[in-house]
Amino acid sequence: ALGQVFWYTLKGRDVEGNPTGGWGPEELRSIQDFIVKYKLAGVEGVAEVASIGGFVREYQVDVNPDAMRAAGVSLQQVIAAVRKSNLDVGARTLEINRAEYIVRGLGFIESVGDLEQTAITARADQPILVGDIAKVSLGPALRRGVLTKAGEEAVGGVVVVRYGENPMATIQRVKQKIADIAPGLPSKVLADGTESRVTIVPFYDRTGLIEETLQTLNSAISQQVLITIIVVVLMVMHLRSSLL
Repeated sequence: ALGQVFWYTLKGRDVEGNPTGGWGPEELRSIQDFIVKYKLAGVEGVAEVASIGGFVREYQVDVNPDAMRAAGVSLQQVIAAVRKSNLDVGARTLEINRAEYIVRGLGFIESVGDLEQTAITARADQPILVGDIAKVSLGPALRRGVLTKAGEEAVGGVVVVRYGENPMATIQRVKQKIADIAPGLPSKVLADGTESRVTIVPFYDRTGLIEETLQTLNSAISQQVLITIIVVVLMVMHLRSSLL
């Protein structure tokens, strides 16, 4: 009723399709959020692809109150500095040799070190950086639920079909897209030398339910046609009329 027609999980498997593991829940969640989700969301007939399970990786800034007091920095200043450090800003245009150049600043955090080097303010021409008054690290965000499969925690997603779309056709297009993106999913070599590639493994597919429903409908229609022919033959005693 909610349009959830296809569920899947992400697993590490070798070239023969055997489970290998080697991927943490935060790694699989990042692959799901930034690779698989956007690929499947572009399939015709798909309304949404929701991520489930794992840990959302985030930058965590743990401030030191004593260091903040010594530097004369407030928590609001730290929050503002962190927010501004990851923003794209536009400036003016410069005309050089009859050509215009657009000046802009790209503020994209790529590592913990980038965030540590963010300037909060300055004292006596000396910048006070986030790394001076806080410890920056990568960690999992708080979560309110998990996804389990066969008693083990898993990471995956659910595909929601658009209202009024053909679920069977949408599922087939989703499967085709999964086959297209499978060779490009990340892989790594484990300690034992085994190559583990992230694989999309379906575990709920409404195709079977739809096919069984159609078979039931076809069977019911066939039985109704046969009963109608028999009744007309018995009532009218005319075979051609019953066939009509």
